[in-house]
Amino acid sequence: DLHSTGWQAAISHVDTVLKSSREWSEALGIGIRYITEDFAADTARRSSKVEWRMCEGLPCTLAGFSQTCRWSGKDARKVWDSAQLASPPTNPTFSQMASVVTLGKTGVGYKQICPRDGKQSSSVVDALYPSGNSGAATHFLSWSWSLDLTTVLNCIQRWVREQRKAN
Repeated sequence: DLHSTGWQAAISHVDTVLKSSREWSEALGIGIRYITEDFAADTARRSSKVEWRMCEGLPCTLAGFSQTCRWSGKDARKVWDSAQLASPPTNPTFSQMASVVTLGKTGVGYKQICPRDGKQSSSVVDALYPSGNSGAATHFLSWSWSLDLTTVLNCIQRWVREQRKAN
């Protein structure tokens, strides 16, 4: 049946394109220029758009607070509603930034189509690609949840300076 064959070929083609797109996306990394020049300001701008409350002595968002409560078994909404309002941290840790930069309405990829699954809301690297702020990954950086932004940026900037001297 031509109709069935046509659809099967189209589905096969779509599957091939999605597989290729997924592989391409999985090889992306965030550009060093974005991290060293724009990331701190972008994070601060996004952080100012969400509500922060005190959680175990530190400011956090509801998403971050919910994660903490999930580990402890507490009712997140009840505890959150009674927690003291806070300002966004000026030098956030990775765990404080994660919910602001990667999730929800303030996330970098919010409402952008993900090339990995074709659904709405993409990863940070996929969202940054059109602006030239991500590309093929050449290095991997593991960032501890408790390290603050200034420490990580200083380390990266030092590494960039050392790489320039070496090359």
